[in-house]
Amino acid sequence: MPRTLPPDHSESRLHPLASTVEVSYGWSVELSGTIFTVVSLSSLAFSGLASAVISRQVLTESTVFLACNVVALAGVIFLFDFGTGAFGLLLADGLVYGCASVSNGIAEGWGSRAAKEGTDFSNEVYRTWNTSLACAARFLAPVVARTILDFGGRNLYAALQLAMVALSTSTVYKAVSMIWNLSREVHSFKNGKEV
Repeated sequence: MPRTLPPDHSESRLHPLASTVEVSYGWSVELSGTIFTVVSLSSLAFSGLASAVISRQVLTESTVFLACNVVALAGVIFLFDFGTGAFGLLLADGLVYGCASVSNGIAEGWGSRAAKEGTDFSNEVYRTWNTSLACAARFLAPVVARTILDFGGRNLYAALQLAMVALSTSTVYKAVSMIWNLSREVHSFKNGKEV
């Protein structure tokens, strides 16, 4: 027997920006659900593009990793309320979540490859922590985001997102820099030059 939902129920409230376009811009519940479509399609498009350029060796994983974080950082700008309206939120959501999907996939792959079996850094330990923290974040993030939007508004939410994405981009830059430096050292060693 299907469950009957109350008339004021909105599935879009699961995504903080979906309810923002609903409340702030007068979008219907059905139309505000397009955010989920935008996020899904952008994640699919960015993932497909990243897979194509990495598999054809057009770009390295580390370059794609950093590029996706920089694009997400640029995308956060559209979360700020400077006249772009709901379409700015859709653009921001597509860029941030689409690129985050690729970045997360690369980071998880690197984490799995770095695992050392038989130690405290085994794949089992890594996956346990990764899954536990991801579940906690997925539980807490909507509540925190909705609270920030309700009490601080769109610009405070955007500023906090900008700070978080800037920190993650900085971390990714440090990680890929280590890989690039190691790659240069290995290349210099193979060519018989001093490192």
